[in-house]
Amino acid sequence: MDSDNTFYIEYYTKSNGIKPAQEFLQELKSKRDLYGLAYAGIDKLKNGSNHGMPLTRKIGKELFELRPNRIRIMFCFSKAKSSTIVLLCGNIKVSGKTKEKDLDFAKKCLGDYRLHEQTKKAGSKIYEK
Repeated sequence: MDSDNTFYIEYYTKSNGIKPAQEFLQELKSKRDLYGLAYAGIDKLKNGSNHGMPLTRKIGKELFELRPNRIRIMFCFSKAKSSTIVLLCGNIKVSGKTKEKDLDFAKKCLGDYRLHEQTKKAGSKIYEK
């Protein structure tokens, strides 16, 4: 972690080139209020002093969620790149608890990212608004 507690944001990229978190954010464009909240949350995530409730929460081993309003963006910290957060996937929360299928997908994305990270083939690119 940098001494100034600033993080870089990247998108996880599947082997077929799809970036689930980026696709989720693109889908939010039609819901302007949620779209703005999502990007405001991502901007806050860049500052490590904002990590923790209510903005972020650990939901599994090495798996976290960004929580602006009812938006959930799952992320992890890169092991290969210092001070880097990788956005994995996202969803809109509709009930009290994260759906099991959404959690399973996030774990699958994390596992795939870790596999590629270990082989130094991580296909993420730096986040740009």
